[in-house]
Amino acid sequence: FSFRDAVEDSFDLVAPSAAGKGLDLAYRVDSSVPAMLLGDVTRVRQVLLNLLVNARDALPAGGCITIRTATATLARGSAAQRDTGLTPGCYVQLSVEDNGVGMDPATQARIFEPFFTTKEPGRGTGLGLSTVYGLLQQGGGAITVTSAPRHGTTFVAYLPAGVLPADAAAAAAPDVAAIGGRL
Repeated sequence: FSFRDAVEDSFDLVAPSAAGKGLDLAYRVDSSVPAMLLGDVTRVRQVLLNLLVNARDALPAGGCITIRTATATLARGSAAQRDTGLTPGCYVQLSVEDNGVGMDPATQARIFEPFFTTKEPGRGTGLGLSTVYGLLQQGGGAITVTSAPRHGTTFVAYLPAGVLPADAAAAAAPDVAAIGGRL
């Protein structure tokens, strides 16, 4: 599947709900990320949509959400390999960063639990981040979170970097350096 298309599709789905709320949305695709990946595009879109909706909800007064992609090689014993528990190897990183309300350590410790939510009743089920966690685990990936109250949150999803043969990847559209705008 086209990784870039999956990111763009998710971006386009969230943009209308951010319109008029003073949100800046942007994404940056690292040119080292393979254009075409093996895997389930629906899983990647669901992960990204859940992360984007959470970021949007963390910005009640407006702010910035940035999607970034990169490649990462996790070496045995590296901090990233220990933090994720992943097998050493090549991964695609998909990060969603916001400058919203952030989370304290106690909240961060529970965010991937099913039905845990910080939202008021009627605004969330508490299933979004547990779904993200489960989808990534099932696909051989992982997720990390960095956050602090009033300093925003960054989620980094690690996806196995299985790639299509060069001839199929060459058929993909050219890389986009940066796309974004004020909504």
